[in-house]
Amino acid sequence: MENSDDPCDVVVNGDENNRHDSVPSTSTSSSYKLFGRQRSVHQMMGGGKAADVILWRRRRVSCGLMMVATVAWFLFERSGLSFLSVCCDILLILIVLRFLRANYAVLRERQLQSLPELVLSEEMVVIALWLLSVIGSLISFCTLAYIGTIIFITLPALYDKFEDRVDRYAGVIHQKFSKHYKIVDESVISRIPRNLRRHKDL
Repeated sequence: MENSDDPCDVVVNGDENNRHDSVPSTSTSSSYKLFGRQRSVHQMMGGGKAADVILWRRRRVSCGLMMVATVAWFLFERSGLSFLSVCCDILLILIVLRFLRANYAVLRERQLQSLPELVLSEEMVVIALWLLSVIGSLISFCTLAYIGTIIFITLPALYDKFEDRVDRYAGVIHQKFSKHYKIVDESVISRIPRNLRRHKDL
């Protein structure tokens, strides 16, 4: 019987070293995938130019984005400018430009591209605002935005690079939690009286 280095005892399809970074692999390397995903990381990110930048397939653009974020964070922290007021000014300029473009399109009788519609549930917005308020009370919003940018541009790339290992260890953790949950669930069910269990089954 062959010895496997896989702590999860999962059958691995293909060699890990033969993985192509430029083309997303559709074959699953293990039976367990993080977050139960069925597609590759590149496809989950949209599969376009933005996904290439986030996954460091366009290294110059990714490095440039990190440098711009670092310089902007340093300037905001050192200059004393309010990050929120600068964001409001930028959004106001973008709204004015959008308004001028819409008027220009009407004069030229051209059709504007529709903006993508973002639908969020009320609970999600409330939870996000509450988390931002809690974290914002600890650190500045500029630092929070900078940390979020760095995490957003590094974690997906690291996961894409070490996808097989992360999924393997996540599978081990998932199996252990499942075993413990099953033990706890059986112990709780065993304490329920039989007449209540029969009523529950009915």
